[in-house]
Amino acid sequence: MIYGISQDPNTKDYLMAFQDVYCEKCNEKYTNISYRWCKTCQIKDLFKRTSGNKKIDNFIRKMRMEINDPLDFIFEWIPYNQFNDIKEVSKNKFSKVYSAKWLDGPLYWGIIWNNKKYIRESDKEVVLKCSYNLQNIDEFLNKVKQSLINRNEKIYGISQNPITREYIIVSNDVYYMTKNRISGNEKIDNLIQEMKSKINESYDIIFGWIPYSQFYNIKKIGKGGFATVYAAIWKDGPSYYDSDKKRANKKVALKCLYNSLNITNEFLNEIKKYSVNNYGNNILRIYGLSQNPDTKEYIMVLEYAEGGNFNNWMSRNYRNFSWLYKINTLYNISNGLKEIHQKKIVHRDLHTGNILFFINNISMFDCNMLSISDMGLCGEVDNIDKTKIYGTMPYVAPEVLRGKPYTQAAEFWPEVDELEAPKYYSDLMKKCWDSNPENRPNSFEIYESVLQFQNNEIEEQFKEVEEYRKANLLSNENNQSATHPQAVYISRSLNSFTGCLDCNI
Repeated sequence: MIYGISQDPNTKDYLMAFQDVYCEKCNEKYTNISYRWCKTCQIKDLFKRTSGNKKIDNFIRKMRMEINDPLDFIFEWIPYNQFNDIKEVSKNKFSKVYSAKWLDGPLYWGIIWNNKKYIRESDKEVVLKCSYNLQNIDEFLNKVKQSLINRNEKIYGISQNPITREYIIVSNDVYYMTKNRISGNEKIDNLIQEMKSKINESYDIIFGWIPYSQFYNIKKIGKGGFATVYAAIWKDGPSYYDSDKKRANKKVALKCLYNSLNITNEFLNEIKKYSVNNYGNNILRIYGLSQNPDTKEYIMVLEYAEGGNFNNWMSRNYRNFSWLYKINTLYNISNGLKEIHQKKIVHRDLHTGNILFFINNISMFDCNMLSISDMGLCGEVDNIDKTKIYGTMPYVAPEVLRGKPYTQAAEFWPEVDELEAPKYYSDLMKKCWDSNPENRPNSFEIYESVLQFQNNEIEEQFKEVEEYRKANLLSNENNQSATHPQAVYISRSLNSFTGCLDCNI
């Protein structure tokens, strides 16, 4: 890679500046130029701890020689005195398993004061697996090889109990690391195991039980029809399926549900509707469950949305909320709704209060900046009780108020000033307004229509209305703030407002 050209002021010779590709220690070419990583030097520098057993040291040396990338994990000998807080997790006639804290922690390639080198992640939570009745070291090393093939865990190295003389496999086996974190409630513990069994991507969130003592700086940030929400800092932070590093001191949202002392199927079903995918897919991510030790109410630990709900975000960003950003926002919302509908469920309470932004302002805008939240009223398409009507009045489709079933088509009930909207957008909006739910576009069709906004002819329509928007900002801002002082925009039961469900509205 060439960075540029310079000139020697004395000789007037022109110079080309290239990326440094040679190791400072051995003058050989870096194995990985981008990371300035020399395999020969780095691996040689790591051989400081030895087991005292020739076969094990040779095995470790062989493992290290197979490293071809600075991001590969470093297999090593780990002295037993490196472990503390050792607790038995599981036991059978073949082995014992313990959880422990590794004081120094595993090695990874990082940067300190602009120097790239191997550094350690201290106080790393690990699993110690001790096998009984292994006849010799060869048998133990064969077991290590079998464990290395298992993609469900990462093997950090080998240790030995100085008292029993048993050799130990040190790993990050997710199953055992979280096994001793249980709620004490059978339904919840079963749910946690079910959620873990659904992990299928390398960076999926490990859903689990989180002790309430893990949270600090707890502050109330909102109250809805079914829960109170708090912001808090989670000390350890979430774990991911195929990642060593935890996101310590992670800001999260704690959703404390009213009357949750008795676990209901509705409570459990809401949890399942949130996302454990690291990328979210525009559905709010859930990290786990906890419980307030004083009130005994159960708590959902959710992703924190820094920008607040759509209403709050708009009040800060209205002037700069151009049509380009509006389309990007609609793309995110339609993608999240598409994900929900593909699972054959309906949200039943989609409104601006349940659309959350991860960014505070437009200057930080990106293509995955919001999520759909509050999945408490979600239900399967074919299993909705039409006698129970919940939601937020301005956002409920008219057929639902007539007592008709809440279908996926009832999720689409948008409104916008036609003068300020491009024709293509207005046409799509009117289709969503069709009094017959069967004629409304489904979530996938809306998603595809939004993608068409990039069409050149349609793009011209957006440029024209953007000029209109800019010219009428002041009057639009006045309309934006004109909210009735007694308006109620929280989710609640609406049955009392539907005295004549079968009449024509």
